[in-house]
Amino acid sequence: MRDGPDTLLDTLCSTGSYAKLEAANGLSWFFHTPRGQFKVLNKKKDPVWVAPDWDYWERKEPIPSARSSDRLRPNVMGDYALGFGNGYYIHGTLYNRLIGQSVTHGCVRLDDAPLEQVYRTAPIGTPIFIY
Repeated sequence: MRDGPDTLLDTLCSTGSYAKLEAANGLSWFFHTPRGQFKVLNKKKDPVWVAPDWDYWERKEPIPSARSSDRLRPNVMGDYALGFGNGYYIHGTLYNRLIGQSVTHGCVRLDDAPLEQVYRTAPIGTPIFIY
């Protein structure tokens, strides 16, 4: 994280695995982290993840309706999340030992302390550069 020429935070993160999931119905998902310039569009404290269809395909479980409360997963994204569009977030993780590896479904995962610093420092509209 930078403020002009000053580095405020230098930390490891996890990004997309680049794995492809193919469902029996012909749908497929490619788990990459998008590259480019973005902005913080929203911020959430204690975010609740809404599991998409691919999560159920991946776990070989029946897919509930889009409005089902079964899709709501508290505590999965850590204490904070910063959205930057199309369902992508900078957020925490249940698997801190994997920070620094390409293991996500596309989001950017941070350890708890760096995530809190980013959340408290970056207001909505802050530029995000992913390369």
